Amino acid sequence: KYAEMLDVSRRAATIAEGLNDREELWSAQERIGRALFALGKPEEARESFLASISTLEAVRRNVAGSEQQQQSFLENRLSPWFGMIDVLVSQQKYAEALTFAEQSKARVLLDTLQTGRANIRQAWTREEQQADEQHRRRLVSLNSKLTGEMRREKPDAARVAQVKAEVEQARLEYEDFETRLYLTYPDLRVRRGEAPIIKSEELKTLVSDGSSAVLEYVVGEKQTYLFVATAEADVRVYTLPVKRDDLTAKTEGFRQQLAGRDLGFRASAQKLYELLLKPAEAQLRGKSNLIIAPDNTLWDLPFQALLNGSNRFLIQD
Repeated sequence: KYAEMLDVSRRAATIAEGLNDREELWSAQERIGRALFALGKPEEARESFLASISTLEAVRRNVAGSEQQQQSFLENRLSPWFGMIDVLVSQQKYAEALTFAEQSKARVLLDTLQTGRANIRQAWTREEQQADEQHRRRLVSLNSKLTGEMRREKPDAARVAQVKAEVEQARLEYEDFETRLYLTYPDLRVRRGEAPIIKSEELKTLVSDGSSAVLEYVVGEKQTYLFVATAEADVRVYTLPVKRDDLTAKTEGFRQQLAGRDLGFRASAQKLYELLLKPAEAQLRGKSNLIIAPDNTLWDLPFQALLNGSNRFLIQD
């Protein structure tokens, strides 16, 4: 009932925006995108997914709590990126889809790799460290204050407008402060997890020798995408008809067979090869160096132990 889903989600987004509840807002925007995509409106769906991503990024910047909470914030909030990938693959915009695939991984990975703001700040002056902390705390405090005002039984419109103006002013001041820091410390963007995402044309520099290929997987709830980049062709995408839960079961079952020295592992190794690599076999022919970027459960899959149609382990070729 996608038309009904769209209507309800739009109303939810309006309420969430009025309450300044961005956690609910990004979720409503993501559902709007899903409904629009199902209704055959990919361009409108794209705009909703982009809005959801933008809202999430804004929330991420102001996460309060421990360092671990900040680092893992996006771990289970990647559905807007997956939605964008679905839209772009359907439109055969494979290079752009790969960019969002990279973003879905890089956001979580870079957040995890950040060992803490304290380490980033080591080169800062004491005044810069204090100013950064004050800006962040003020922004978090004002956002909480605005949410509280909006959740009153009878919100005071004038008071709400005043707090919204304070939030916007605080945001602009923090951005100005960060801009000045970036000029003083050129490597700060990278160390704060704001590194640029690799583009499809840049991938070709990794496979320019002609014997290499990059394989990047994106495991979705209902299907998995395989992006393949080689020197001879633009990025190609293969849609693998396997649900996330099924892939998890197949991967774990194969691992248990290997761990238990079960001689029946060969059948599983062949089935996984046919599922995950055979669709791209023609493009990979003659390649002796595979650069594999897994996703989700595939991080646990020993690709080297998969068996191709010639009954050879992948590592042998």
